[in-house]
Amino acid sequence: MKKFLPIAYFVVFCALGTRAQSNVNYISGNAQQNQTHVISNPSNFPGNIKAFLENKGQFQNTFNDWKVLYGCDYQGTRILFTDKGVIYTVPQLVKLDGDAKQPDPKTQAKEQEESNTKTVYHTVSVNWENSNPDVTIEKIGERPDYFGYMDPVNFGKSIDHIKGFQKLIYHNVYPGIDIEYSFHEKQGIKYTIKIKAGYATDKLKMLYNGQQSLSLDGSGNIHITTPAGDIIDHAPVSFQNEEKVGSAFKKTSDNEIAFEIAKINSSSDLVIDPWVNPPTITTYIPDNVHMDAANNVYVFGSYAAGGFGAAIT
Repeated sequence: MKKFLPIAYFVVFCALGTRAQSNVNYISGNAQQNQTHVISNPSNFPGNIKAFLENKGQFQNTFNDWKVLYGCDYQGTRILFTDKGVIYTVPQLVKLDGDAKQPDPKTQAKEQEESNTKTVYHTVSVNWENSNPDVTIEKIGERPDYFGYMDPVNFGKSIDHIKGFQKLIYHNVYPGIDIEYSFHEKQGIKYTIKIKAGYATDKLKMLYNGQQSLSLDGSGNIHITTPAGDIIDHAPVSFQNEEKVGSAFKKTSDNEIAFEIAKINSSSDLVIDPWVNPPTITTYIPDNVHMDAANNVYVFGSYAAGGFGAAIT
């Protein structure tokens, strides 16, 4: 496949101009049978794939020293799951007209080879403050497909046979507390906090870095503001013994969020269930390359605002 990638890389930029829509196919493979097949359902296209992918080198973290273990490209936003927390990278297409606002020093930027625009990447990290440094991660629900990416370090090479999963469970983030990451049934990422009976929630605190601002709206949602739009963490819904209990986010500093929980029965498990929705992104993101049985190379990307594009050579 290596000999096809330089051509494929060129075609990515052709696709940036043509902006093909969702009448195209994405090539994936079957991990169990090791066969290539076509997935034509748009819900399975890159940028809309609901799978947490093992990191085999396709996901790079240049923001901090956290080790990336899993990741996903969700509607234009790259979300990395690390040994210390979660990292969101949101792209923004900026016009080079001389008056374009310079990127915030906290963001990462790299120019895209286009005559009048560049893509600026804004990164925000979220970690569970004072959590267990030796947390273990369990992967649940392996998908039957495998995935392929262009190698971000070695140009002309690809990283293939990447496995994907439906859920990730961080065990013992705090004593007696697990956090399960999954995909929301409509949009975004859920993180379900499971507190075992007898354990308190007062240690649960999220520490943010890289955002322009952090605020709570009238509905109790967290707004993590970036120049590309807000990452919204929706107010938690909490349950104990299948009955709803009162809960809310509480801003404790400019970059810290804690949880307020109503009086509960300490002899029963507690579930806190918020979900995060990244901003809508209009930038074209080429995020997958693969080859079918006829030696056609597919370069695929997505417009998170609603369209999908592919280039085939």
